[in-house]
Amino acid sequence: MLVGNVYKFLEAKRSAFLDNGLLRFSQPAALNDPYECLAAFPDLSPEEMSSDLLKGVLETVGYSKSDSREDKLQKSSMIGTAMLRIKAMFEEDPWLFRNFTMKLNQDRINKDLGVLSLSRRWNSALMWSHYTKIYSGFCVGFDSDHGFFREFSDGGELRRTSLLPVKYSKKRLTIPKKQSDAVGLDIFLTKSVDWKYEEEDRLLALLKDADKVDEKKPYSAHLFKIPFDAVSEVILGHNAPEALRVDVLEFGKKLGIPVYKTQLSQRSFDVDRVPLKDGICF
Repeated sequence: MLVGNVYKFLEAKRSAFLDNGLLRFSQPAALNDPYECLAAFPDLSPEEMSSDLLKGVLETVGYSKSDSREDKLQKSSMIGTAMLRIKAMFEEDPWLFRNFTMKLNQDRINKDLGVLSLSRRWNSALMWSHYTKIYSGFCVGFDSDHGFFREFSDGGELRRTSLLPVKYSKKRLTIPKKQSDAVGLDIFLTKSVDWKYEEEDRLLALLKDADKVDEKKPYSAHLFKIPFDAVSEVILGHNAPEALRVDVLEFGKKLGIPVYKTQLSQRSFDVDRVPLKDGICF
C-alpha cells in the first residue's frame, strides 16, 4: 500500500472539479505519450504471421472430422478461399497482419480502459509548466491511503485497480507470441525513462463505470467522481487568475484542508510553496 499524498495537476479551466469532484480517466490514446500502452510487436516473419492468421480461420470455420460430407466440402471451400486471400494480402503487404493486430489491440484498450495519472510530487517545475499552463492552474493533493485508491471488483470482475506505480524503462515491452505469456498489467504501467521525472502512480478503471461522459472527438471524456474526503490539500499556481484563487480558498475552507500557493525559490530552481489564507501569502 502506498503511503502519503499523490497529486493531480489541472489547468484553470478545469476548476469545475472544485464543485463536482469529477476527474477524467483518459483512454491511453488520449494521453500525451504516443507510446502509451503500445508494446512492440514480436519478431515474426510474414510466414509465421500468415500461419497464425490461418489458425484463426480454421478456428472460426470449425472444421471437424465428425462433419457431414456436405459440411466438409463447404468448409473446405471456405478455407481454400481464405488461404488464397491471405496469400494475396501478404504479397501486397507483408506486415498487414502485424499492423492489423496492433490496431485491433489499441482499439480494444481505448474502448474499455481509462487511466487516471497522478504524481507523487507537487514540486515539479516541468509539470507545473506543462499541465497547468505555466503555473496558472492548480494542483490537488489526495490521500493515497483513501479507499477510493484501493482495488475494486464486482461479481468477480476487476472494475478498478489499486493505485499502481509506473515503471520506467529504456526498452519497450514486446507483445508475447503466446497470449498465455502475457505479464499482468505491465503494458499499462511501463513508460520510457524520459517520463521518470513525473514519478507517476496510476489508477486503471473500466470506462463503462464513469459517472459522466462528455461526448467529444476523437475520444469522449469519461469522468469519475472522486470523494472529497480523499482530498488532502490544494496548491494554487502563482500565475492563477483571481477567480480561481477565490474558488480554491473557498474549497479549502469547505473541506478544512490546507491551501498553498507556489512561489519562485530565492536560491534555486526548485518550486516552493507558502500557505494561502484569504488571499495573503505567509
